[in-house]
Amino acid sequence: MRKLFLLLRIDALGVLGTTRLSDPAARRKAVRALALGAFVAVCLLGTSLMYFYMMAGAFAALGTPELTLGIAAVAGALVTVLTSFVSAPNVLVAFADFDQLLSLPIPVGTVALSRLLKLVLRNLLFLCMVLVPAAVAYGLNAQVGVAFVLRFLVLALLSPLLPLAIASVLGLIIAKISMAFKRMHAVRIVLSFLLVFASLALSFSMQSIVENFDEIGAQLAQSVYAVYPPARWFADAACGSASAFALFAALNVLPFAAFSLLAARNLRALHAGLAGGAGEKRKAGAIRVSPVRRALFLREVRRYFASTIYVTNTAIGALLLIAGAIALLFVDKGRIAQEMGIPVSAFAPIVPYLAAWMLGMSTTTAASISLEGNSIDQLKVLPVSVPAVFRAKLALHFAVTLPAEIIAATLFSIALEADVMQALLLYLLPAAFSAFVGLAGLWINLLHPKLDWKNETEVVKQGFPTFVTVFGSMLLVGIPLALLLLGIMDAPILGYAFTALCALGALLIWKWLCGKGVRRFAEL
Repeated sequence: MRKLFLLLRIDALGVLGTTRLSDPAARRKAVRALALGAFVAVCLLGTSLMYFYMMAGAFAALGTPELTLGIAAVAGALVTVLTSFVSAPNVLVAFADFDQLLSLPIPVGTVALSRLLKLVLRNLLFLCMVLVPAAVAYGLNAQVGVAFVLRFLVLALLSPLLPLAIASVLGLIIAKISMAFKRMHAVRIVLSFLLVFASLALSFSMQSIVENFDEIGAQLAQSVYAVYPPARWFADAACGSASAFALFAALNVLPFAAFSLLAARNLRALHAGLAGGAGEKRKAGAIRVSPVRRALFLREVRRYFASTIYVTNTAIGALLLIAGAIALLFVDKGRIAQEMGIPVSAFAPIVPYLAAWMLGMSTTTAASISLEGNSIDQLKVLPVSVPAVFRAKLALHFAVTLPAEIIAATLFSIALEADVMQALLLYLLPAAFSAFVGLAGLWINLLHPKLDWKNETEVVKQGFPTFVTVFGSMLLVGIPLALLLLGIMDAPILGYAFTALCALGALLIWKWLCGKGVRRFAEL
């Protein structure tokens, strides 16, 4: 048990971006990361509580307030599967120091359990953003006591086990299937995106079910629980059903325990199959000569598509933007505005900001320095300038975001029947914001790199620069969006002013990168 806690402690310090807390600088870094995480958690909890409070009131009017808990269980399970099936193989068996860790006097089962618990604890934090506000909202609309709180705490701890077992199996299957193809990484990326969009489609169908509040409560509950049947037992168990509690506990614990046992017994075989296999047999060919800029860019492209989790976590925003633009051609804009709770006249002006918000999710530069890892010294000795390296990383970011932005802006212009000024804003605002966020991500990653990562998940999904860039971009877009919806500023003036500020900010960051950024890169 002591060795298990030691492994978990090392993983926790790695998430905070440090390996020891005796160093004052390391402590300050950990405190900053925790403070930022706490701030974002409070914002997410507040938003989730507001949503579930409105939902619980509607369900209470239908006589089914416990449906709030069931929907929270469904949402939590979907989010767990959606965010874990890509990262699970990397966290469990394909991490960098696998051989070193298993060479230590630590049982293989302890290592496997520590990796599984790392997944559980990480997803439990995200589940709390959904389950805790749902429980509070339910408690405000129903009579609850201490027994409910205790039952709910146990149920919340059990909730991620079954979805994680499912996500891990799916991730390992996708990884194994992809290895049978010549283009291993391409197949894995495609399969991962198919599963992502299938999960999103399921969540959207659940949302349409929830919004139809004029149905009878029993029929609504039946429709919701059809999405994820264990959610019924979760809600019934929280309300006091002993049999539902036993069923929910068994359904989560037994599959997770079985998967844990199999993973522990086959950890070396799984690692050999996933990390040691090669989907494509390379053959020696003619040596190709490329200009420096092109060679650096192609290097970034190859690194990008060599990592499934890198692609799926950065390209999803661009793909959703294109999907949303296509959908807008066929849906009623007035209905969308009504569902969003805004005037129909305000819908078109907010579209550029929504596009910018989605592009902020597709920032590749926030992890590009960290992903160099221990090989960054090889990059530093190349006969190329540091600004050329920065330009290559920015070029990858623009290659991911700008084509999607151009396609979406064209489709938005057609769907909204935009005039010249509106169409220009649809093109310029998201593009300027994408440039600013891409440069800001590179700047933050240069200041806070993590080069000693064990698997790519630590920098792509859990890294401090990624965290700040993604959530910071959401906050930045939210400010002009709020000014627009409150009617404080004229829409065209606000849009072009925001575009100009983004362009100015991008230029200032680039100037810093070409000056102090070069020295900072040399110090890494």
